[in-house]
Amino acid sequence: MSFKPRQTNWFETYTPRDLTVYAIEALAKTGAVELYHDTWSAHAGDTDYIRAQLDEYSSLARKFERDLPKSLLPPKIHEESPEHLAETALKTLRKWCVDLLTLQRSLKNTCKELDELELLNALLLSIPDHDIDFSWIDQSSHVLYKKLFACPAGEFSHASGNQIVVEIFPGVKQDFILAMGTPEHSGTLESAATLTGCKEVVIPAWLLTTSTDRVDKIKKRISALEDKKNKLETSLVSHKDDPVIKSSLASVRLLNWYLEISRESPHDNKLCHMIGWTSAESADELEGVLKEAGIKAVVLFSEKPVDQKPPVDSAQPWWAQPFGLFVDLIGVPDKDEIDPTPLLALIVPLLFGYMFPDVG
Repeated sequence: MSFKPRQTNWFETYTPRDLTVYAIEALAKTGAVELYHDTWSAHAGDTDYIRAQLDEYSSLARKFERDLPKSLLPPKIHEESPEHLAETALKTLRKWCVDLLTLQRSLKNTCKELDELELLNALLLSIPDHDIDFSWIDQSSHVLYKKLFACPAGEFSHASGNQIVVEIFPGVKQDFILAMGTPEHSGTLESAATLTGCKEVVIPAWLLTTSTDRVDKIKKRISALEDKKNKLETSLVSHKDDPVIKSSLASVRLLNWYLEISRESPHDNKLCHMIGWTSAESADELEGVLKEAGIKAVVLFSEKPVDQKPPVDSAQPWWAQPFGLFVDLIGVPDKDEIDPTPLLALIVPLLFGYMFPDVG
């Protein structure tokens, strides 16, 4: 029992023309449908062209299956031809995929730069003298091999030698290794770094020279990158839930049904497009009704036309419905108003009973 009228949804469906009468009969028996007068029939269109567009769409959609939304939004199919609907769906998916890749690439690069700055910050904190000049490490030399590595704490080991110098700066989570030697020992040192899970630390140009505020610069840059990362993650979530791509996916579902109908009815591809209001909670309910009647159809819920006001439907139990007559005398409650029918179901019998003492 509810004091609010039941909400109605704008629906549309395409049925084979020769089964339209049976579809209307099946929907009418539900008592939950009010058809709109603008019902028309149309040809299914150039199925070869539609199929080619859908094949390309499916091929692209499979590559991004993990990122595409699972829930769908119905398109306004009655405003577009099947061919144009297929073109629009494919263009929408292409743009959505490009934007997705751009966001993912930007997020990946941001996370990479953030990790590198976190590593550089840990490096500076592990070195007693923050003002150390790193420019000499970056300078190329034919007589001296030198590289800086970040390694798991206590894991780095190498072959000893008079021409190999290794200095270790212990950090909180990892050790920083400054490895130097002759060019002949570069392979030995890099192999040792690889075997112990080390990664090379690349010093950016702005950090090479000595500066007293390098740690502060890194922290400010890290803070800015974290904000950028959060915004990109939020944008990525919103993009994956984009209503435009949801509508596009629903359009493809409809067009696949078009092709199925055209295969089953090659001599007459005429379809009847029915639109109207329904108090059913989901399109699957109406599809189930049509399926029981032996009619293959796709029912979609879409946004109501601007010039149409949705009707309301009483959501009262059977014992309260007879008293809806009194409510209808003063007007049907709007969707945002209270439906007093349940109260009348209690008050009217009481008033009727109070009347009998006056008879005597």
